[in-house]
Amino acid sequence: MKRKHFKGMTGLISSIRIGCAASIGMMTSQTQAGTTEPAPAAEEPEIAANWVDFTVGGAFTGGDQAAYQRRVGQDGDFYGGISDMHWEQEANDITWTFDGHAMFGNEDYEAIVNASKEGLGYLEVGFNQFRTWYDGSGGYVPITNGWFDVDDDLHLDRGEVWFEAGLRKEDFPEITFRYVHDWRDGEKDSTSWGGTVDLYPGITGTQSYKIAPSLNQIDEETDTFSLDVAHTLGNTDFDLGLRYQSVSNEGARTMGSGVSSTNPGSGNTVKDSSEYDLDLFNAHLSSESRFGERVLASFGYSYTNLDTDIGGDRPSRDNTTGFLETGADHASWGLSGGSQATIHVLNANLWWNPVDDFVVVPSIRAEFWDQNSEGWHLAGVNARDGGGDIPGAQADQAVENALNGIWPSSTSGYYGWLEEVRDSSGQQWEEFTEALEFRYNGLENMLLYANAEWTQSEGDYFRKTITDFHNGTGVEESHRRTDSDLDIQKYTIGANWYPVRGLSFSAQAYSRSYDQDLDFDLQDDDAQISQHNNETTDFNLRMTWRALPSLTFVTRYDYQQSEIENRGVNNLGNDLGLIQSADIESNIISQSVTWLPFAQMYVQGMVSYVMSETDTPADKYAPQRMEDSDNDYLMGNLTVGYALDQKTDITAGYSFYYCENYDIPYATVGTMNGNPGSVGYGTDLEEHVFSVRLNRWINPNMVWNVGYGYYNSNDGTFGGNNSFDAHMLSTGLQVRF
Repeated sequence: MKRKHFKGMTGLISSIRIGCAASIGMMTSQTQAGTTEPAPAAEEPEIAANWVDFTVGGAFTGGDQAAYQRRVGQDGDFYGGISDMHWEQEANDITWTFDGHAMFGNEDYEAIVNASKEGLGYLEVGFNQFRTWYDGSGGYVPITNGWFDVDDDLHLDRGEVWFEAGLRKEDFPEITFRYVHDWRDGEKDSTSWGGTVDLYPGITGTQSYKIAPSLNQIDEETDTFSLDVAHTLGNTDFDLGLRYQSVSNEGARTMGSGVSSTNPGSGNTVKDSSEYDLDLFNAHLSSESRFGERVLASFGYSYTNLDTDIGGDRPSRDNTTGFLETGADHASWGLSGGSQATIHVLNANLWWNPVDDFVVVPSIRAEFWDQNSEGWHLAGVNARDGGGDIPGAQADQAVENALNGIWPSSTSGYYGWLEEVRDSSGQQWEEFTEALEFRYNGLENMLLYANAEWTQSEGDYFRKTITDFHNGTGVEESHRRTDSDLDIQKYTIGANWYPVRGLSFSAQAYSRSYDQDLDFDLQDDDAQISQHNNETTDFNLRMTWRALPSLTFVTRYDYQQSEIENRGVNNLGNDLGLIQSADIESNIISQSVTWLPFAQMYVQGMVSYVMSETDTPADKYAPQRMEDSDNDYLMGNLTVGYALDQKTDITAGYSFYYCENYDIPYATVGTMNGNPGSVGYGTDLEEHVFSVRLNRWINPNMVWNVGYGYYNSNDGTFGGNNSFDAHMLSTGLQVRF
């Protein structure tokens, strides 16, 4: 049992005891009327400061266990161990503490040891590791019953170990040093699904639905050193920080291409392996100065230097023959390169209280970014003499030779199937943000506020690509330069009003505009977007009403509307008209209630309904690929707690989630006429969760609990393949000492 739950239990039991004691006291005073000695007050038992919680549990699942683990965030079988532990002790003016937990099955572990001495400082070492589950399923197409039945039980382990030391002496700068080593290791699903040749029953072809599951393999380690110094000189607080971070990532994404759901071993396998190393240095300084009671000024500066290195390969192989697909799936080898960047950030803020009840907060922020990158790789092409694929071993040797500068000769059967690509790019970018905030509380029972924020950003991006075909045709060079101007404005007004005791209103509205203009200098005649606009309007209202001392309602309504517009340039360099790309409208209504019908019982409930629609004009021109999108859903929960007696309480809960927004665009022309033109969009999901928990105080320093839960999830988005139901059991014992 968590400490916060124990505290809540203490308050609940105490209220029951106080009520009983008051009744007994009244009876005693009546029976002892005329006596001069009052009845002795009952003493509350002392509760120890240290504790350990033991918990065991498990689940009996039906359906897709991987989906259950991802949704609930725990092992689908058995788990147990120490769910929480706290120990503290003082010795020789040093306070020692230990906090941690160790839950086997859930693979959740933590241990923190801290030693602190008042007037000197502290030392802390810690370890933390936990597991996150993922469902490796791919997509689903109803008409083909297209589904890949694969092992989809995936997980990532995330962890960190750290050491921290802090100097805390009076009239001396506060100095804090911290080292952290963290990692991620394991496998998770990828949203970059592979293609399948299954179009619809009895038909296969080069067109494909992207539903074949993909796998991300992650091996990531990060080391971070930080040093922070804080000190006060006169009326100014200073903070200085230094940070160095080293990141090493090795990962791979494995996906299928041209596979069949009835034969997952067919087609090609693309393994996109990558290496990424980062060195980051950051130095930052901030200050905060108070000038009397009405003025507070702050300033900050940050400098960051980034240096990255990249590497990797992306071969594609035929799953049947093992041969290398020379030009398929953007095959590449020997990726190398990196980038360097410097970032400067400055900000200044002023808090000014010119008159009573009125506050003005102006601020300004500036950011400057300069980055240069370069890369090199071998790319596979289709134009190989003789055509076809290359046997695996021979292709691997040819790639190895090319990486060492030995290219296939003009008489070789492999002549011209590899090309050498060099990329270089650079960007310079600067951004300025100004903001102004007003707050006024001079009106009775009311607070008024308004904010305005303006952002101006401009930058240029340049990229050059040199391709050497090594087949006698020479070298091809292409370049691209892009200039960007961005303007963002946001205006907010709001008010909090307390008209009568127990009733309050909060209202807020804002308008935000995002306008970007892009200017291109292209060697290649490619179509581009030259203008992007986004206008958003939002309004929300909240009412809190304590209708009775034991009954409170909270009602909230949110409305948001966004309009997105784009302008393009065609491949002839002609400007196209400004068109509306999307119109998004959302309405959110929520209601919650808290009720205490009597001292031993409480009831809490909430229901929320979201109506959201994205309208795009593209559905008029390509209905087989794009439809208007709905994102409506209904959710709610109810919790009831009841104290059976001074030592026993029970809590029951129910929650639900429902949405039905899954749409499949159907083609109306061509060979696909009457069949899905793409994978479906949206979500079709219904979930119900019920739980009950009993807590029993065995003595003042020991609490036992037992719980049961039922979880039912029907996922129509994936044809029921990711649906599950689960019966969950757990029991625990908290011992304080």
